[in-house]
Amino acid sequence: MAGDGGCPVCRFAHASGQRYLEGIIYDSVNDVGLRQELERGLGFCGRHSRAMLDIAGARLGAAILEQAMLREALRRLEHRSFARRGLINRRAEAAPMPGDRCPVCAQEQAAARRALEDLLAHWHDDWAEALENSGGLCYNHLHQALALASDPAVRDQLKGIHQRLWRQLVDQLDAFIRKHDYRFRGEAILDEESRAIVRAMAALTGEDPTF
Repeated sequence: MAGDGGCPVCRFAHASGQRYLEGIIYDSVNDVGLRQELERGLGFCGRHSRAMLDIAGARLGAAILEQAMLREALRRLEHRSFARRGLINRRAEAAPMPGDRCPVCAQEQAAARRALEDLLAHWHDDWAEALENSGGLCYNHLHQALALASDPAVRDQLKGIHQRLWRQLVDQLDAFIRKHDYRFRGEAILDEESRAIVRAMAALTGEDPTF
């Protein structure tokens, strides 16, 4: 049975993003260049905005950044004109929404690509076995790996690993669902069948560090 380690690329990317976010909070909240970059996208995405509050001693830094972003939001609001049939200022209408240019997301995406490139550059059967035992990659990182892999044999291995893992999850979810039918309530729901729900979510949408 595959383990619950989950997508290692997601975990590596989240850890890289967390270190980057902590560096911003501890060292760069008053950096003019960073503030300008953040203002262009009205700050971090929702996940990384809330992640600031989990960093020890970060509330002052978070308050400074969020105040700056709100001031920028007010500035934009004051310069938007509304007409009867919509916005007059089409340039303002095309402005990014909060979090569209989250630099921590960009850091995570770059870290994930580096991890995949390193995985593929040093691929061997031991890595394949370890990946399968950990529960495999998430859907997004698997497809990135398949696109980056130049060796057809590696692509076939990756596909085979995840076909086995995901079919196993489908079967475990099937058992979980079936055992909720009154006709089968005498059958105990196994731990792996209960965990299959979270593992399926992680496989499809990536590992959530809050799980």
